[in-house]
Amino acid sequence: MEHARPPSELCLDGSSVSRADAWKRWKTQFSLFLKASGVHSEKADVQASLLINLIGPEGFDVYETFTFEKDSDRDDVAVLLAKFDAYFGVKTNITLARYHFFTRNQEIGETINQYVTNLKLLAKTCQFQNLEQELIRDRIVCGIKNTIMSGREGGKKKPLKAPKKASKELDDDDLALKQKLKEQQKALEEAKAKAQKGPLAAGGIKKSGKK
Repeated sequence: MEHARPPSELCLDGSSVSRADAWKRWKTQFSLFLKASGVHSEKADVQASLLINLIGPEGFDVYETFTFEKDSDRDDVAVLLAKFDAYFGVKTNITLARYHFFTRNQEIGETINQYVTNLKLLAKTCQFQNLEQELIRDRIVCGIKNTIMSGREGGKKKPLKAPKKASKELDDDDLALKQKLKEQQKALEEAKAKAQKGPLAAGGIKKSGKK
């Protein structure tokens, strides 16, 4: 959306409590801006760059104090938000974070890659630990709108494909049925042909003595 209004620069005046409240308000406004502008569907590094660009000089000074385990974490918006939360003493609501993750479905106009990226961002604050990749995969299957991938069309669930073994057995049954139908058809044709011959089959039609 072209006219989405970005948040004002972060102002960190006052006590630690005031600074924490200011950060929480700015974070909420930033999240709303991402949604309204459509940037929430962009990659994590784009969102991270936008955060650093909008947060202002005071927020940038805080950012400069951060240390990262991996260089790629600097371009991960979820990592940056978590670090700002930790800096200002804001505790992440794990239950709420997991609720947002498990209810996040693919949105209209959102590509599969964008959807997967957003799920990964949400998962970073859920503390799934070793289950993270597995749960992301499950959420993709449940939340995706592609009817081929999800097995849904028109709100109705398509029947699951049978295993290879079952498919083979089904093919054998089909072949047996086709063979039976073929034999029945052949028998009907033979009976029809015999009926058309009539008395000819018994030595031909006898001529009447009458003229």
